[in-house]
Amino acid sequence: MCSELKNIPARQGLFGDYYSYEPKDFVHIRNRPPKWNEERATYTLDFRNHVKKASKKNFILEVSDSEAKEVMMMGKLERDNFYVHFNEPLSLLMTFGVCLSSFHKKRLVK
Repeated sequence: MCSELKNIPARQGLFGDYYSYEPKDFVHIRNRPPKWNEERATYTLDFRNHVKKASKKNFILEVSDSEAKEVMMMGKLERDNFYVHFNEPLSLLMTFGVCLSSFHKKRLVK
């Protein structure tokens, strides 16, 4: 199957874009790494008072080549309520997909 993917002509669909990769065509997004908080003796993220509860589902996504440009923030407010904020280049549908995937059972996170 891998050999079939490599035979896709350039610029034909997502795989074509991937194999004819040009840095200007893609935006690299990553999880913002937490910072150590001496006062609380734990790693924390700055949600600017939007998030009320600690959760393994809390995260901030940022553009990796720019300093502190947040593209998405998700955090727990109450038991079944979450705060979600997004900016371009993410669309509403992309953000919804990321939110859904964050609720998938995470086996490596306790």
